[in-house]
Amino acid sequence: MKTYLLAQQVNLTKSILLDSINGLSVKELSQKYNMDIDKVNALIKSIEKKSKDSEENIKISSGEKYIEKLVLNISNDCNLACKYCYANGGCYESEKGYMTKEIAKISLDRFLNFYDNVKGIQLFGGEPLLNMEVVKFICEYVDEKFEKGEISKKPAIGAVTNGVLIDDEFISLMKKHNVSLTVSLDGNSDVNNSMRMFKDGTGASEVVEKNIRLLKEELNEPASIQATYNINHINQSISVMDVVRYIIDNFGTMAHVVPAAGKDEDFLLDNYDEFLKSVDEIFASFEEENYYDYPLVKKIIDTLKMRIKGIDHMCPAGLGYYAVSIDGSVYPCFTFTDNEEMLMGNVMDENLFSSENFIKIKNQFANRNKNIVDPCNKCFARKVCSGCVGQYYKETGSIDVLSKSICDLQKRMIEKVILHIIKLQEKQKDREKLAQGR
Repeated sequence: MKTYLLAQQVNLTKSILLDSINGLSVKELSQKYNMDIDKVNALIKSIEKKSKDSEENIKISSGEKYIEKLVLNISNDCNLACKYCYANGGCYESEKGYMTKEIAKISLDRFLNFYDNVKGIQLFGGEPLLNMEVVKFICEYVDEKFEKGEISKKPAIGAVTNGVLIDDEFISLMKKHNVSLTVSLDGNSDVNNSMRMFKDGTGASEVVEKNIRLLKEELNEPASIQATYNINHINQSISVMDVVRYIIDNFGTMAHVVPAAGKDEDFLLDNYDEFLKSVDEIFASFEEENYYDYPLVKKIIDTLKMRIKGIDHMCPAGLGYYAVSIDGSVYPCFTFTDNEEMLMGNVMDENLFSSENFIKIKNQFANRNKNIVDPCNKCFARKVCSGCVGQYYKETGSIDVLSKSICDLQKRMIEKVILHIIKLQEKQKDREKLAQGR
């Protein structure tokens, strides 16, 4: 009987929370559920504290001249031959090549002079550290513009790297310019070496793990390690949480696990059940006071904290993110590199931001507001869900057609997170009552 009543309470609380997320006022909630206004307020306020990261996301659609990230793809080349690479060995649909200092300078001038605030610059590839001359130039030029007063806010500089080329020279550069890193590693050496290897077929784990430990010792970097979860993990009975635990336990670094994407179906997941299971494991670790921080779940929780403000767009591509390829071509995101349909213009064009193509494509992404378009506008999760529009495009061929499998995953994960939050709150209340009884 007690279990039944608890389940009823959990479902009621979940319904109230979802209605709140979707914009119902406290008064409306009180009337709909025949509850005292103070009780409704208490429930809502229990998750109302806004996170700093979420507040930044709101700026994307606020109309101010702010972008969250400028991605500079400085290398159409890579020193690894990862089996699932969606970027054709780092070349995308172009030839092997590197961004020049001239293109890098014009790219920085174009964006930093137009936008009042570029929060971050991400160096990308291919493998960006193959173009160290331009990495160094970008870091020095951003510093120079800031010191001269040409920009009022200095962007944070980061790079996404496979971790092979970390050396003393690069570590010195990181220290001098406060560069942050994301390193790619798919988990233990067995699974990582089966997917991420040098061009002679040798696994990259030994080199990469040694360099991660060097970074931790010298700089407490990388800021995060990204793992691409693929069919090899499933075949080796390695769960998403196994990967998270391996990374955190061995390197003390945040683990970001994403599903494999791209054209090679040999490595794609048949379903996303392992990501759903990870939610249960995360909350179990929380209750055991052995909590593993996992960005996919944390992002949902942070967005729930925002409540009514929520996230209007699936991701900031074309609105708060832009990517520049090695020849200066501008795209809504690096996932669209060399896609003619998504070419917004070129940094060589002084009128880039007022050009017809830039405005047209920006509006395409702006019009994908989840509060307006079908089927998102009818979905309970619309204020909370997020995802990679580039991944949807690769799967469906359109930014207007969502991936059913990923949508289902988002909804099921959000519902699971909400249920777990409510259960934790109920258990906390029981503990407080027990303590008072004593």
